[in-house]
Amino acid sequence: MRKKGVAIWLLTTLTFIALIHLIDAAAALLFNSSTHILQLYPIINQQLQQIPITLYLYASAAATIALWAVTCLIAADNPVEEFLNKILSDAKSQTTTEAQILESKSEVLDLMYETIESDSEILAQVKDLMRNKGNNRENKKRNRQPEKANADIRGKTALHNSVPILRKTVAPRLQTLPVLR
Repeated sequence: MRKKGVAIWLLTTLTFIALIHLIDAAAALLFNSSTHILQLYPIINQQLQQIPITLYLYASAAATIALWAVTCLIAADNPVEEFLNKILSDAKSQTTTEAQILESKSEVLDLMYETIESDSEILAQVKDLMRNKGNNRENKKRNRQPEKANADIRGKTALHNSVPILRKTVAPRLQTLPVLR
């Protein structure tokens, strides 16, 4: 950045000097007089005085335009902008690479999503079945409670109490019968 500042300062100074020479050449041509700026150069002022005014005008105009263009190019060359452009281009290329990778992996992600979705549907169906079974058990328990009460009532009858006693007493006798052997 420091070199760039020095270069711009130097080129701006040279452009200004060339512009002063252009103004001097234009004044000399328009007013049909001698050049005053060329007399300031101590050693070569005699040789510079012999240059035709039109050549001096064209040369100073070309030098002014060329130096001004180079100054503008260097001043417009922004290293920060170049750095940012490089970062942006790298980011764009990385984004396209990531997009390609994501496209290739999207099929796997889609399959995973479909699997999770179908598993959640199956889980919901299992939950519904479990709820229905639980409700059925509760209903059966409610329905069995009267049956149990009826069985208790039946168990208290004399016939119900006498059946096990009869089995105990009759079973050994039945085994002695020849027909049942």
